Amino acid sequence: EEAGELASWVLSLRDSAAGVAVAAPMPSARPVSAAGGEAGALPGCDTSPVESGTVLAVAAEIAASEGYAGVSTERIARELGLDKAEVGHRVPDREECMIAALEVRGRRVIAEVRAAFSAQAEWPAAVRAGVTALCAALDADPILARLALGVVFEAGPTLTAWRSEKLLGLAALVRVTAPPESRPTRLAAEASVAGVWALLAAAHQNKTGGQLRGRVGALTYLILAPVIGAGPAAAAAGRQQGGAKASVPRTSAREAAGRSRDDGRSTSERAPVPGC
Repeated sequence: EEAGELASWVLSLRDSAAGVAVAAPMPSARPVSAAGGEAGALPGCDTSPVESGTVLAVAAEIAASEGYAGVSTERIARELGLDKAEVGHRVPDREECMIAALEVRGRRVIAEVRAAFSAQAEWPAAVRAGVTALCAALDADPILARLALGVVFEAGPTLTAWRSEKLLGLAALVRVTAPPESRPTRLAAEASVAGVWALLAAAHQNKTGGQLRGRVGALTYLILAPVIGAGPAAAAAGRQQGGAKASVPRTSAREAAGRSRDDGRSTSERAPVPGC
């Protein structure tokens, strides 16, 4: 059954009538759930927000310049001019430190994406606006881009599980806001979101980071095509398609919340939408 869903998802991305083909990378294994914690918190730490924020900022800068392997209590202590033992108390786990750094830097981005999405009345336009805001934010914050599109793939199982939680949350957002008559299956939504993340990561690794806004059309199409069809998706993504623009009502936040509760998953099974 899942193979059939994925086949339908792949076929939806190519339509001879639309004249569009997106070379989407094969999504990674289906995301698995992981227990989440308070955003930006360092487990086991007893420090003030200012102290934690400073440590996280330095850890993020080190990871962005030297990779995940370069993050250590010794390295952070040297940058801050602190004792190694003191930093070790504040940062008991390197992966949790990276997660907290990502959460802190990502809050503003999530707010910007949500605002851009909510400002549009039609779903295709809302998706494009949200993708545009995401790419612009990553272009403007190279440290966050390096963490989210590079370092997150270098770490261990804890950070991998965190990434999977975010993918599940974004896929849930795609599903509950999509037009009811053409809502994608859970697996199709997860595949689209994983594909978007993979395309962004590939652009970053190929040294085209800082120009992610140039990928908005392809990323938007990847999300829209399985829902509204290749032709309308191409038009909505900003590609010329007879000058027509897709017009699909966007599900309201209240309707989306109600449908999310009926998504077939219990509260404990369903991953939270980022920022909620």
